[in-house]
Amino acid sequence: MSRSTSTIPSPARTWSKPTEPCAAEPGPTRAKLAYAAHLRDTGSTIAEIVTKTGITRTSLCRHLPPRPEPQLTAAVAEPDAQQ
Repeated sequence: MSRSTSTIPSPARTWSKPTEPCAAEPGPTRAKLAYAAHLRDTGSTIAEIVTKTGITRTSLCRHLPPRPEPQLTAAVAEPDAQQ
């Protein structure tokens, strides 16, 4: 018994392009990031900033600059050297 090997054309693959651009914004706006930085500088938590701005936690961590190192306001006492 022999098999016939006829080639059946496969259906053409069509890739449709979206007719309208994606409605989602590519990222947070500069104004929202500035507002988020202001909120963080005034003591708001990340959860509060997410709620107030609508920016996701991941985007906040990606786009906000790191917090500055806290400055010491009092001198550290050194242990007595004469014991």
